[in-house]
Amino acid sequence: MNTSGAAKWQRGAKRPPVVAVVTLAAAALTAIIVVLRQEWLSKSEIDVLAKALAGLGIVVAAGWAVVTYATNKRLEFQKSFNDRQLEIVLLTAQAVGDLLASQEGDWDSAKARFWELYWGRLVLFEDKPIVNAMIALGNDLSSTSFKERIRLQSKVYNVSLALRNFLKERNAEDWKISFADIKEAQSRRTAGGDANLKL
Repeated sequence: MNTSGAAKWQRGAKRPPVVAVVTLAAAALTAIIVVLRQEWLSKSEIDVLAKALAGLGIVVAAGWAVVTYATNKRLEFQKSFNDRQLEIVLLTAQAVGDLLASQEGDWDSAKARFWELYWGRLVLFEDKPIVNAMIALGNDLSSTSFKERIRLQSKVYNVSLALRNFLKERNAEDWKISFADIKEAQSRRTAGGDANLKL
């Protein structure tokens, strides 16, 4: 979905109000008709034309109001979705970091947070690099004890890097909404050896 035009408009690029443009155009046409009235049109024809132009102005104004309302609702939804997406990406970065930084008593809860994001919320919009990095980390995590957690360091870094690149890409694309192919992501996880992982 291309929202760059709407996003630019939302950020403050000015567009002339359609109602004002239509009103000015109707007034100009009415003035021209009045000038030409004496030669080509009767008074009743001018009145009909003026009413038609006024009606057209009302229709255009109503149409503009509907389009503006729909655009604003879409932008509100998009902002809400993007905020949620950013929140989950940051939660994932924190969860993978906690795998290395947590104390022994918090190790099991850090692993549980990772698996919740792995199988749950992150699946909604992860891309292939995130999927691959999460699979690699998940495969190693399932056979790693607290005392061996340092060997996860490169895998944790790869997940964090994939998340950073994901955010960088979304920012460069003006946060366009795109859903990853969830079935493809799930099949890649299963094919990656996840069927034997213990949750």
